[in-house]
Amino acid sequence: MRNTDIIVDVRNLAVEYGRGRKTLRAVDDVSFSVHRGETLAIIGESGSGKSSTAHALAGLVGTAAGSITTNLDSPAFGKGGSSHLIFQNPTSALNTRMASWACVAEPMAPGRVRIPQSLRPKAVELLRRVGLGAELADRLPTQLSGGQRQRVTIARALASKAPLILCDEPVASLDVSLQEEVLQLLAELRDEHDLTYIFISHDLGSVARIADRVAVMYLGRIVEIGPVATVLRTPSHPYTQALLAAAPHIELERRSRRKALVRGELPDPRNPPSGCRFRTRCPFAMDRCASESPALRAASNSAHSSACHLSSPATSTGISNLPQ
Repeated sequence: MRNTDIIVDVRNLAVEYGRGRKTLRAVDDVSFSVHRGETLAIIGESGSGKSSTAHALAGLVGTAAGSITTNLDSPAFGKGGSSHLIFQNPTSALNTRMASWACVAEPMAPGRVRIPQSLRPKAVELLRRVGLGAELADRLPTQLSGGQRQRVTIARALASKAPLILCDEPVASLDVSLQEEVLQLLAELRDEHDLTYIFISHDLGSVARIADRVAVMYLGRIVEIGPVATVLRTPSHPYTQALLAAAPHIELERRSRRKALVRGELPDPRNPPSGCRFRTRCPFAMDRCASESPALRAASNSAHSSACHLSSPATSTGISNLPQ
């Protein structure tokens, strides 16, 4: 891809909460870029910094260091000129006193207390596009099912005309039966409207279905990044291997089941380990891991990078049944 295709470029991003001794650096020295039409997934345990990264991109939290450079105002990326965040909990993301069509129309009437009725036909059409009939347009969000509410938030994202959609665990609160439907809808809308997604998730199955590339975060840092098929089939970082081995809904090679690749508890993020932050839980840790923080390194002529002093851990495992 050409550099002109880059829609957002993040360099050395840091996000902090609190002050003084209670300061928590939730995101630390994170860098990545996302291209037009691409879906970059960011995965990791709770507390890894993935949601804080998305919230920084959306402007919901400030940055302590680094830069976020966007190309969203370019004519090549449409007229939205912005990003839009789809939250994990659609109920809290919607105004429960407004009809569903009005919730969808909100981005088309910024700053307006009352949504003009003239926007209703467009909002109803967007609801139809995400699989909701006109008969649901006047219902309050509380009168809809969880899956229907999430479809309303997706329709609202389309209404914003934003070329970059930040999806923060968009299917985590849905029943398993509805997750596949919403993932399929997001993929269809991405292709139809040339959207770009940053997809935050802890669900490796969802990531395998929708992402082009995946970044793995641990204690505020990216420890591995690359094409989704490569990372999930042949992970090179021990933490990524541990995530795969712990995923019960994904069929792994038998050797990943025989050996536990992670031990201990997640360290205090306010006082992370020196050197490699994963070393206190890593079965391959050595003296160098305590004194030197590994940089993301790519194999020659490869888009797959890993932050590990071991170039290829001996027990690399991966997924054997990725969707084609």
